[in-house]
Amino acid sequence: MIYTFLGFVDFLKGAGDLILNLLIFGVVLGVIVGIHEAGHFFFARRGGILCREYAIGMGPVLWKKKKGETMYSLRAIP
Repeated sequence: MIYTFLGFVDFLKGAGDLILNLLIFGVVLGVIVGIHEAGHFFFARRGGILCREYAIGMGPVLWKKKKGETMYSLRAIP
């Protein structure tokens, strides 16, 4: 009985590591995508092109703020 419980605890530790790794991967991917899209945004604005929205990610909006003519938003999926 104790060995089964210890095996379950090890399983939970492994699952926790997996979840943490997935969260870190999502954050790192989000940063990379944000920098990439910032390059598109910067050169579009420099070229005089109207940019209505600058969003990091896709899907439902988590946060948004309007500054000038541009809506800045953070989306749920990186």
